Amino acid sequence: MWRLLDFFQFIIISSVTSSILICIILFVKRIFKNTLSANWHFYIWLIVLVRLMIPYVPESSVSVFNLAPVMANLLGNQGNTPVEIKSNLDHQDQSKPQNAKAVEGATVEQNLEAQSKNIQFTDKKHNGFNEIHELISKFIILWLAGVLIFGVYIAFINLRLLFKIRRSDRLNNESTNRIFNECKSILKINNGVSIMVTTAVNVPSLYGLVKPRLLMPKNTLENVNNCELKHIFLHELSHLKRKDNVINWLLILLKALHWFNPLIWYAFYIIHQDCEIACDALALSVMNHEEKVQYGYTIIHLLKISSGSHYMPGTVGILDGKSQLRRRIIMISLFNKKSFKWSAAGVLILVVLSFMLLTNPRNSSALTHNTIQTDTKITASLNNADINKENELKEKRPITIQDIKGSFFKGKLMIISDPSKITLAYSLKEDKTVSEMAKEANAIGAINAGGFKPQSIDSSAISPYGFIIKDGKVVYDELNNYEIKQDTVGFTYKDQLLVGKFTLSQLKKYGIKDAVCFGPAIIINGSPMIKEGDGGWGIAPRTAIGQKSDGTVLFLVIDGRSVASIGATLKDVQNIFIKNGVLNASLLDGGSSTTMYYSGSIINHPSSKGERSIASSFLALP
Repeated sequence: MWRLLDFFQFIIISSVTSSILICIILFVKRIFKNTLSANWHFYIWLIVLVRLMIPYVPESSVSVFNLAPVMANLLGNQGNTPVEIKSNLDHQDQSKPQNAKAVEGATVEQNLEAQSKNIQFTDKKHNGFNEIHELISKFIILWLAGVLIFGVYIAFINLRLLFKIRRSDRLNNESTNRIFNECKSILKINNGVSIMVTTAVNVPSLYGLVKPRLLMPKNTLENVNNCELKHIFLHELSHLKRKDNVINWLLILLKALHWFNPLIWYAFYIIHQDCEIACDALALSVMNHEEKVQYGYTIIHLLKISSGSHYMPGTVGILDGKSQLRRRIIMISLFNKKSFKWSAAGVLILVVLSFMLLTNPRNSSALTHNTIQTDTKITASLNNADINKENELKEKRPITIQDIKGSFFKGKLMIISDPSKITLAYSLKEDKTVSEMAKEANAIGAINAGGFKPQSIDSSAISPYGFIIKDGKVVYDELNNYEIKQDTVGFTYKDQLLVGKFTLSQLKKYGIKDAVCFGPAIIINGSPMIKEGDGGWGIAPRTAIGQKSDGTVLFLVIDGRSVASIGATLKDVQNIFIKNGVLNASLLDGGSSTTMYYSGSIINHPSSKGERSIASSFLALP
C-alpha cells in the first residue's frame, strides 16, 4: 500500500508542475507561432512529457519555480517530494547581526526559550492535517477507479481493433505496393511495415509498435488516385520515421494516469495537432512544388470521403478532425524546405526552456549556516553562572517530546539535553524489541538503532549488520576486519556523536564508547550531505539521530506507509535536523523497525502494526 501512496504522491506533484509548464509552453508557442518550424512546435512538448515521467529533476538557480514561492517551497526544499515543514525560522532574517548580539546577552533560560520558540513544527496552519489525509485516501480510490476505467476502455478498443485486423487481408495490388515502396525509399525507411485493407478504421492509420501496420480503409482505396495514395503513404510513413506511434502510446499511458487533469488533456490534444502538422512538414520536404499544392487537396478529399470518428486510441492517422484543417492548409500553402529545418534560434530557445522548466528551485543553505552560527554563539556566550543554570535546567527537564508534522507525514522528536545519558543496548542471543531493551535498562526513552538480517532462510532469529561496539569493546564484527570503512553512528567517551564512514581501528583511536553500523550520515560538522534531490532512498518510515553544538541529542522517528503519514525522504529528515540546529546527524534503521519508546510505552505508530524485534537500540537513561 505504501508504494502506491508514494506513486500517487509523485502523480500529484508531476501533474501540478506540468500544468504550470503547459501554460508557459502555450504562451511561448503563441509568441513564436509563425517564426519557428513545425518540428519545433511539436518537440517543445517533450519538456512536458519528461516532467510527467521522471520522479527527479536536478535543482537550478534558473528554474522557473524559483519565481513561485509556494512551488519553490514545495520543490526546492523537498526535492520532488510534496512535503512541507513550516518553521518560524522561515519568516526571520537570520543574517542580521543584531539578532545574534541579543542572544549573546541573554540568560541561558532565555536562550533555550528562544530556541524552542524558533522551531515550531506544530504550525497552526496544519490543524486540518488529519482531514486532509482523509480526503487524500478518498481521492486515491477515485484516482485508481479512473485509471482502471480508462485502462479497460483502451484495452477494449485495441483488442477489438486487433481482432478486426487479423481478419483483414494484406494489400495485394502491385501498383499500390510499388507506390508504397517508392515512398519508403524516399524517406529511407527499412522497416518491414505492411498494408492491411480493413473496415476497422475510417481513415488511413498507422498501428502497432513492434510490427507496425498501415491500415487502409477499403473505401479510401476505392476513391483516391495514385497521386493521393503517394501523399497518404508519405504522411503515414513520416509518422513511422518520427516514432509518433511510440509517442502516441506514451500519451495514452500518461493520460490514463492524469485523467483528472483537464489541462493535460488539452495539452495532449494540441500535441496531436502539432504532430500532424510536423508530419505534413516532413512529407512536404520530399515533394516538388506541384505535389505540395496537390497535398492540401488530398487532405480535403480524404475528409470528404471518410465518415465517422477520425481518431482511434492506439493509432496515428492523416486526419485529426476538421477543427485544425484551416491551420494545416495554411501551413501547407506557405511551406518551404527552410521552414522544416531547425534554426539555431529554435535550438537555443529549446535548450534555455529545458534548463528553466526541467529543473527544481535550488535550496538555500543560508538557514543551515545561520542556525549553526547562532547555536555556536549561544554556546560561546555561556559563562560559568549560565552553565550552572543550564545544568539545573537539564536536571528539571532531561527529556522533552515534540510532535513533527509535514504536509504528508507525522513523527516524534525526542530531545535529550544531557548527552551523558545516552547508551546503547543490543541483543545477540535472543530477539528483543525496543521497549523490552528500554525496560531492562530502566530507560526513559529509546529508538531502534542498527540494521539486521535473518540468521538463516528458515529461521526467524536475526543478526546485526556490520558491527556493534559497547563500552569501548567490539562485541560483534560481521566482517572481522578492522580496516574496512563502514557507516558508523556512535558516541565517544566525551559524549560526542560520531557519524560517517570509519574503520574499527579509527573508532578505537577516536575513543568510541557505543556504536552501531548504519547510515548514511546526513549532516557532518554542520554541512548537509544531501545537496540535490531527495537523497535517492524514496519515501518511507525513518529513524534518525542528531546532536547540537551544546551536546543536546535528538531522536527522530517519522511514521510511514499509512494514509495518516506516508513517510519521509532523507532530505526531509535532514531539513528537520537543520531547522533544529543539529551539527551531526545520521540515519538509523527505518522501515518497519521505526520505533520510539518513552516513559513506558511506544509513542509512534510502527508500520508493522506493532513492535518489531531488532538487534540494537539507543537509550536515554534517567
